[in-house]
Amino acid sequence: MTGRLSAPLAVVSLVSSAILASGCVFAVDRGPDQDATFHYHSSHLNRRFEVWGAGQVTFADDDRGVAHIAPGGFLHVEERRGFRTRRVRVAPGADGRVRLTHTVNGRDQPDDADARQELARIFLQAIRRTGIGAEARVGRLLAAGGVDRVFEDLAAFESSSAVSRYLTALLAQGTLTTAKLIETADQATTRIGSSGTRASFLIEAMPYFPSGDPQRAYFEAVDSIHSSGSRARVLHAILDLEPDRATVGHVLRSARSLDSSQTTARVLIAVAARYDDPREGAEDAEDGVPPAFFEAVDSIRSSESRARVLRRVLDRDELDASTIVAVLRSTSRITSNGSKTRVLMAAVDHYRVDPAVRDGFFDAVDSITSSGDHARALVAFVDGGHLDGPAMLSLTRSVDTISSNGAKARVLVAAAPAFMNEPAPRDAFLDAVETISSSGEHARVLVSLLSSARLDDASLSAVIRSVGAISSSGEQARVLVAASDQARRSADLRAAYIEAAKRIRSDSERRRVLAALAPRESEA
Repeated sequence: MTGRLSAPLAVVSLVSSAILASGCVFAVDRGPDQDATFHYHSSHLNRRFEVWGAGQVTFADDDRGVAHIAPGGFLHVEERRGFRTRRVRVAPGADGRVRLTHTVNGRDQPDDADARQELARIFLQAIRRTGIGAEARVGRLLAAGGVDRVFEDLAAFESSSAVSRYLTALLAQGTLTTAKLIETADQATTRIGSSGTRASFLIEAMPYFPSGDPQRAYFEAVDSIHSSGSRARVLHAILDLEPDRATVGHVLRSARSLDSSQTTARVLIAVAARYDDPREGAEDAEDGVPPAFFEAVDSIRSSESRARVLRRVLDRDELDASTIVAVLRSTSRITSNGSKTRVLMAAVDHYRVDPAVRDGFFDAVDSITSSGDHARALVAFVDGGHLDGPAMLSLTRSVDTISSNGAKARVLVAAAPAFMNEPAPRDAFLDAVETISSSGEHARVLVSLLSSARLDDASLSAVIRSVGAISSSGEQARVLVAASDQARRSADLRAAYIEAAKRIRSDSERRRVLAALAPRESEA
């Protein structure tokens, strides 16, 4: 019999385990025949308690013995205290009856009152540490004293796995009132010490806490899981069940307190997928993402993780204005310039002519402290073809805050083809150009403007006057030569051109500028 009992130990697979502070391990493997093989051991100083077995084990109604073991099953309990080792082995006999051996330090024990007392103690200890036979025993406890009797018995349990098995059996067998459901959730919080085991129980228990106070108690138990990975496992399982808006709200609040930015991001990305259908998940607007989602996003400490979630929201083909504004506000609170810029470049595709969207976009852009990233975001906006009059005013105001001359010029060169002859956007554009202190970059923008935009007389005259803000004679000359053909359109423009040429300090550059204007005058 010894060989039959020890053989399964060679194939035990630890596919799920709970490790307790006292040094306890409980493992279960479900093999091809679907008979559970289990192994539990705990050790502390010179004491060790170990249980292993297979198949369905049914204890007697008084828990003092084993009433039945399924064919092929077995139960082995070993207790060591110092130099004293007690072993109890139970297996089905050939006649179907239970066969039991009981030894201490290898010596068979007599079937007397003392031995039976020790057997009752060791079986009860095995029950409370492993949860063996939980379904049948919970049924007996419910019949004997109701839910309170189950909770009373659980007070003596030492194993998270055992408590989990009993609470699962209780939910499956009992018709629990609201108060008892809340107490069950509290039992999970206080009695299941292992984060992984508590998470596994809560995943199994989800259907029993659909709404109201029980659901709030359920999420308090979820929030009590210290391991970010284990708690996220529960939240993902909840989202897989396509929960209602109230439940999603609980998920979002729980995600906010996760310690890991990456884990929080993964949960929120899963939530964001619910809003791919514009009609699904709306709270404040019919097709909008709820504010609680963005509160959770703002709780993420990692800039890149936060940006990843926001880009996932922007993956949708269509977004309502309120969601776009919420994304932009959240983006402005990202600390990394690079991460912030990547979100804004993705947001360009969703830009719309709406004052709130425009203000949200440029507020976020203006929060970028890197000149290069600031310019990159603005160039992406220009390339998106969104420059109307109000947007041009916002863009030029944003350019004013960039410290790098090269970055300023890069944006204004990109915006030059969209230059407007209307007074307000025209003046704002040229004012922005004049904030460039580098003569070369200043001239580069004006030359680009002259070549890419069709300027009316008022705008061309303003460009010619702007040349006076350039300190380099060579760069002044470069701009005026580029403007020479258009300056011939009217006497007023020629006069403004000649006046600007007179201000060039270099005689040779001045002559070159006037010569560029002169040939056609002589031909005329």
